[in-house]
Parts: sequence; structure tokens; C-alpha cells
Amino acid sequence: MLKFSVIVPIYKVEQYINECIDSVINQTYSNWELILVDDGSPDNCPKICDEYADKDRRIKVVHKKNSGLPAARNTGIRIATGEYFMHLDGDDFWDLNYLATIEPIVRKDPKDLYLGNSRFDYINGESQKEILYKLDDVKSKSYSEMIHQFFEKNNYMPTAAMHNIYSTQFVRENNLYLDETLTWSEDADNFYRLIFSTKNIGFFDYTFYYYRKDNVGAMTKNPSLRHFLSNVVVTKRWFEFINHSNMEENDKKVILTRFANSYIYNLKNIYCLSKDEYTIIAEKMLGEQEMMKYVSGFPCKYIYYLTKIIGKRNTSKLLNYIKR
Repeated sequence: MLKFSVIVPIYKVEQYINECIDSVINQTYSNWELILVDDGSPDNCPKICDEYADKDRRIKVVHKKNSGLPAARNTGIRIATGEYFMHLDGDDFWDLNYLATIEPIVRKDPKDLYLGNSRFDYINGESQKEILYKLDDVKSKSYSEMIHQFFEKNNYMPTAAMHNIYSTQFVRENNLYLDETLTWSEDADNFYRLIFSTKNIGFFDYTFYYYRKDNVGAMTKNPSLRHFLSNVVVTKRWFEFINHSNMEENDKKVILTRFANSYIYNLKNIYCLSKDEYTIIAEKMLGEQEMMKYVSGFPCKYIYYLTKIIGKRNTSKLLNYIKR
């Protein structure tokens, strides 16, 4: 029987933390450990976590100074003792049969990374299943076909850490921890690092995760300027990485086009920032001429020239008036 490590970063989720923890404790599969990482939460979460740990030795609690979601998750990864680990946000919860369902799948066919394809969106006590991508589009396909499926056009990519299952050994040996300098898009950044580091990837079709969409104060659901800036950094980082890689040209073009179009999405939002905020973002959005070669659609392929003529801020305003 495999042992699973469940990592839960906790910050200001007092209203929901019991339901989250109980969904792990009450799993029909028992070989797990629950790592509760208190990221300096100012409410009663630290006390609640300690009370659970006193009752169940499978529960570990780490109290640390507030340093953000990536650091909290990395803390859990470093002390995990399970062969595989998963992420669970402190305001969300699991189906009680999740671990029992997934264990024989993972044990029979060990992978570096397993990607889930669905979740329940949970709003005001009601849940609605959301299919993130069709399993048949990627399962039993080649690595190249998987890349095309995830990166072509606006197809969904399972970048959210909570949907996936990770080999503890693989992540540690390849130093695939989350980037703690990021305040947003850290999941996407880590997802790219993982899928560009291994072709040993599996998929599973089981809807287990209840994603609470009505908690605006959660660690992953309250964007800001810093979050937007992180998104720009991640987009440029991976565009440059793939552009200078030895990847097959056909695969490379698909990926670069996706990142270039993501850049346009970022550019469209600049106009709403203050002057000071705009300056910060604009300074980060350098070297775009190479990226613009891969932008698809009209007038997006002329974006670079527009930014030089009327500026990034005015270009972003124009983009919001043009239906793409």
C-alpha cells in the first residue's frame, strides 16, 4: 500500500478548516499523513490544527512566519514521508473515497506525475462538476500529442497544483520546488517545470476535489498588482526557456504561440493600472519583439509595432475595444 502525503497550507481559513481536515481524516483509505502548514495565520487556525494533531499521530503541524503560498507548500514537500504527495487548499475539501480510488492506479503504474482532469466547483453549499479537459485527448497519446493538446489555442492546462499527484522522490531529486519569489501563477510555473522535466506522466479520471469559489480571502483567490507582475514574469520566463531549447520545432512553435498569446492577455490589462504600477509592469515586459512573432490572430500579430507607435498603455486600451 502506498503512503500519501497531503499538504495543506493554511492562512485565514478558520471558517472552513474543519471541513478540509475532516475530509482527509475520514478517507476510506488510511495510509496517509496530513501536513498542516500554518503560514502565520492570525485567526484560530493554529489552535485548531494543534488540536487535530493531538488526536491523530498521522497529522503533522508546522507553524511558520507568513511567507506566502509557495513557501508553505515547499515546507510540506520537504518533510513529506509518503511516496506521493498532493496539495489541498485549506478552504477546500475532498471526496472521501479519493485515496482509496487512486491508490491502485498509481501503485500499478508508477509515474513521476499524475494529472487530474476534473473538479467540483463549490458555491454556497452547491457543487457543479467541471471537466477541465477530455481524458481521451491525452491518455495513451505520445508526449508530443499531449503537448499539442494542452498548449494549442486556449485549451485548458491542469496547472493548478491541487488537481495533481506528485512523486516525492522525483520532485526532490530534480529540485522541482515552487518558486517562492512568485505571488501568483506559481502553480503554472511549477507545472511547466514538471512537464518539461519528464515524459513519465499519467492521467486519472476521478472527480474528487471540491473547490470553494465563494471564499474571496483564500490564499489562492485574491489577486493584486504583485500577482499580475508574477504572471508576466512566468510568461516571459517560459517563453525564453522554450525558445532556446532543443525541443522539436513543431512542438516548440505550439508552446511559444501559447505563451505569446498569454503575453497579449497581460498587455490588455495594463491600462487599468495606476501610472506607477504601469511603469513597474512595462519595465518587465521587455524583449517582446521576438515574442510577437508567435502571436496569432489579427490585429495581435501587429502588437509590437503598435506598442512602439502609441505605447503599451494605449495599445492595451485599444486591445480591450477590439474583439479578438
